[in-house]
Amino acid sequence: MKEVREIAENVKRLRERADISQVELAAKAGITASAISMIEAGLRSPSLVISCKISEALEVSVTELTGEDNRSEPDEQEFKYLLRQLGSFNALSKSDKEIIRGMIKLVKDKNSGS
Repeated sequence: MKEVREIAENVKRLRERADISQVELAAKAGITASAISMIEAGLRSPSLVISCKISEALEVSVTELTGEDNRSEPDEQEFKYLLRQLGSFNALSKSDKEIIRGMIKLVKDKNSGS
């Protein structure tokens, strides 16, 4: 449960730092204001796709949003966290799958020096 609370606090802190309302963040991220409210209240844990949309809207990394940026190297626990956030890839919409594929390609290209 600490994980959900940490994400909730980070979303709220980063949104307030950006000086925008929940409604404005929701519009920028392309999700509902009630989803932002529930995430900030710790009542809902955002999926990986929603985390990506929120982090993009706030112009921060997903790791900063989730509080994972204090780790120097990925580890098994972080990998398992990402898998839980992603859920079933096959259940995602075509556009969400393309977002994830694009993100993976960007990270791979960045790390390979391309």
